[in-house]
Amino acid sequence: MKQLTPLTAMSDAVSPPPVAKSDGAISDFWTDAMKARAQPTPMPVLDKTKYRPGRAVPEPDENYPVTFVPRDISALPYSAVCKVFYTNNDQPFVASGWIVKGNTGVKGIITAAHVLFSRGVWSQKFLVQRAYTNGSYAEQWESDYPIAMRGWTDSGDPYWDMGAIVPKVPIGDKTPAFETVYGMPYSQAPWNFYYGLGYPAEPANNYPFDGQLMWESDGPVLGASGHQDRIMLQAANAMERGSSGGPWLNYDPNSRTFYANGIQSHGDPGRQAPYSPHFATNNIVPLLVHINVLRF
Repeated sequence: MKQLTPLTAMSDAVSPPPVAKSDGAISDFWTDAMKARAQPTPMPVLDKTKYRPGRAVPEPDENYPVTFVPRDISALPYSAVCKVFYTNNDQPFVASGWIVKGNTGVKGIITAAHVLFSRGVWSQKFLVQRAYTNGSYAEQWESDYPIAMRGWTDSGDPYWDMGAIVPKVPIGDKTPAFETVYGMPYSQAPWNFYYGLGYPAEPANNYPFDGQLMWESDGPVLGASGHQDRIMLQAANAMERGSSGGPWLNYDPNSRTFYANGIQSHGDPGRQAPYSPHFATNNIVPLLVHINVLRF
């Protein structure tokens, strides 16, 4: 039998054992009162002893990040972004996520792996609400089936801080979704500027984040940390707790399309400059293949 290399093994997808069916629908559990109790998911802090900056990271330009509430979230890129309610250790939390599509016709729900698996415990009772605003939403899905990669569940390596929520009911053909790109040259336009979207749920950086509205925070890539086969990108972005799992988008003017090419993952305390794994063939691709969104 062929031995897996450590890097390949870390890209293996894993999920928790099947859970007993809960009494009633997951949506029944998530009453308004329970949603109000949900704590915003904190972003882990990047360990810079393991992911050392490849070059000096400058302070963000005073013009960035540009942070605001979008006026209309009924169309892309906003309409594919989701608010994610879940429990971990029986405690209610809230985070962010997004709908992904590929070349198979199947769509999936992507969020940060630290939303799905934290401190050795798998999360449960997922309620994902697309285009959420002040309690209303366009669509929702229930799930008790998260998927992460072994690089996260075994060692907490931030490069694999991405995963999927498999809904009980398949996502429909008409549901808006992002395509992903990977392996892009992050020092070159348009891949060196990110549009961050999500549901930050706690005031930070002089913004009144409360989880009831989708926010956008845009800015350039500030630096890259790590090494050749595992890179964490840092970009100007003001969102913090509750925004975990939200998409980082690039806009390609040639195709006039927003592509998902990052995810709100780890923080850098005191700076409006969170991190995302650099999407590549050894992290996002095996995840999308595993959930049948991509096929080669």
